[in-house]
Amino acid sequence: ARAKNLPRAQFSPVDRLARRAVALEFKGQGLRVALLADVLDRAILSDIAAYALVVDAKGEAAVAFSRHHGLIALPSQAETLFLPLASARSAGAGLEK
Repeated sequence: ARAKNLPRAQFSPVDRLARRAVALEFKGQGLRVALLADVLDRAILSDIAAYALVVDAKGEAAVAFSRHHGLIALPSQAETLFLPLASARSAGAGLEK
């Protein structure tokens, strides 16, 4: 259903977050949410006219975290998720720093 809303161009510019991790001693302090919020802020404010933020999640926990925060899994690649930047702009991406 979401695919209907994707741009019709064969290629659409995106910002890609290939890796996000928090050191073990800092786990449980909300840094993953802060990092994702920061990446979204930077993508929205960037001079690059990107359609979406694409995230490569490693493992089920990372996928669940991303989905919880509004990212949408690609049907063909469950560990690759995206969030249209227009959604992030209008809704604040549902993230609190």
